[in-house]
Amino acid sequence: MKINLEKYAITLFFLLLSNSLLASPFRFHPVFSDDMVLQREKPVAVFGFGKPGTEISVEFKGATKKTAVLPEGSWKVLLPPLPASAEGSVLTATSENESISCKNVLVGDVWFCSGQSNMERPFSTFSELKLVVPTLGRPLVRIYCTAQEPSPHPLEVPMIPTKKNESDTNLWHPSTPEFLINFSPIAYFFAEKTSDELKIPIGMVVSARGATQIECWIPQETLDALHLNIEFQIASKNPPPHEPAVLYNSMIHPFLNLTLKGFLWYQGESNSKWPENYKKTFPALIQGWREKFQALEDPFYFVQIAPYHPLPWDLTKGEAWAWIREAQMSALALPKTGMTVITDLGEYEDIHPQSKKAAGERLALFALRDAGLPVQPESPLFDSMEIKGNRSLLRFKNAASGLEIRRVVMNKKKEQPIQKDPEAFVVEPDQIRGFTLCGEDQKFVDAQANIVGDHLEVWSDSVPYPIAVRYGWKSFPLCNLFGKEGLPVSPFRTDSFPMPTLFQEKTPE
Repeated sequence: MKINLEKYAITLFFLLLSNSLLASPFRFHPVFSDDMVLQREKPVAVFGFGKPGTEISVEFKGATKKTAVLPEGSWKVLLPPLPASAEGSVLTATSENESISCKNVLVGDVWFCSGQSNMERPFSTFSELKLVVPTLGRPLVRIYCTAQEPSPHPLEVPMIPTKKNESDTNLWHPSTPEFLINFSPIAYFFAEKTSDELKIPIGMVVSARGATQIECWIPQETLDALHLNIEFQIASKNPPPHEPAVLYNSMIHPFLNLTLKGFLWYQGESNSKWPENYKKTFPALIQGWREKFQALEDPFYFVQIAPYHPLPWDLTKGEAWAWIREAQMSALALPKTGMTVITDLGEYEDIHPQSKKAAGERLALFALRDAGLPVQPESPLFDSMEIKGNRSLLRFKNAASGLEIRRVVMNKKKEQPIQKDPEAFVVEPDQIRGFTLCGEDQKFVDAQANIVGDHLEVWSDSVPYPIAVRYGWKSFPLCNLFGKEGLPVSPFRTDSFPMPTLFQEKTPE
C-alpha cells in the first residue's frame, strides 16, 4: 500500500529529528535514563550515539565493556549477566573526555507491553481505578510510556512523548501516584504482583495506542509475506495510525536493542470483523517481534478480549467476538505463549472494563510460574469430546485439580463500581451456564452440564444425537465454569463448521 506522505507532516518532522540525533553529541539512546530497570540474568545491551570512530567505555556494577562508535554514529556493548538488585546503581558511559550517566538504575525483569486501548488507557480514564491511585506505588516498579505518533518508515530513536513537566527529562519513572495516574492499570498491576511475589525490580515499557488494528504493529516485510487482503480494513478516511506497519515503525522498532524478559499484549477488538485474518497476523506479529528483537526464547503472554455487547455490524446477532477469541487462542500453538482468560471481567456497555487489577494479576501468574512458583496461570482449555448416547463427555487441559462452578457478576452500565451495578448481569453457581449443543441440523440449543469426576457431561433433552458442543460462544457470554485454581474456562467449540458472515464488507471510497 502506498502511504500518503502529506498525512505525515508531524511524523516526518520527528523522523528528521530522530535522524539528526545520530550525528548529535555523545549520548545514550533515549530508552536509557535515571530510574530505569535493566534485565537480569541475560547479557544486557547498552547503546547510544556518538562521533564515528571514537572509543566508548561503559561501566555498571563493576563490569566494564568497551567498543567504538560505528560509521553511522551508533554504538552498543553487552554487559555480562547480573543478578536482580534493588540497590540503585549508576550506569556510566565515557567517550574521550566526556562522561554520561543514568542514576538509580535497578536490575530485574523488563516487560514490553503493547496493544490497543485496554493496554494503553491510563488510570485517569477509569472512574473507579483513578480513586485508588493515591494508595498505589512500589519502589521496585519502574514505568516507561512511549509517544504514540506513527511513522511511514522505521525509526532508530523513539519520539519523545509530550510532558506536563518540561523540566522532567526522564522517560523512566518510579511508580508513584504522580506518574501512575497516566500509566496503564493492567501493566501496573502485573508489575505490582510480580515484584511483590518475586521480591525483584520490575520495569514496564508500555508502547500501546487505542483503536488500532494489529496490522499497524507488524513490520511491513512480515505483512507482505502474508499476502493478505487488508485493504478493506484500512479506510482512506481513517487517521494515519491505521495504516499498516506505521506504529511498528515508531513504537516498536526504536526499542529492538532493548534487552527484555518478555512481551505482554492486549489487542483484538479492532480486528474482530476479520478473525480469519487474525489467525495469521497474530502469530506473525509474535514471530516477527521475536525475530526483530533477537529474542526467540522470550515469552509472549496476551489477554483474550473481554465480554462486550453485540456490535451493530454483527450479522450473527451476538457471537462475532467468540470468533476473534478463538483466533487469539490459535496463537497458543507457538512456543512460550500464554493466554489470560477474562470472560468473568467484562462490562456489557463498556469495551474498557475496569477490572484491570484482576486481569493484570492473572497475567502475572505466567511470570510467577516461569520463576518457579507453584501457581497455575493457564485457564482450562477444551481437550477432547466423546459421545455416549445423548451425552457429550468433555475433557480439559490445565485442569488437573478439577473444575468448579463460580458466581459471576458483570456490570451492565458504564462508570459503575466494579461488579456493583444494580443492573449487573449475575450468573449464580447453582448450575453450569453457557453451554449449547447441536445435532446433525447444526442448530445450537441451550444445554445442561454437570461435572462428573475428571470430565464434564453436556446434554439437552431436545437433541438425542449430539455432534457438537460450544461454550461461551457469545460476544457477551454468561458462563461460570472455572478451574479449581480460580481461572475461567476459555470459550470453545468442538466443531469445525464454517464461520458465518460476520459483517458486510464495504470497499473504501
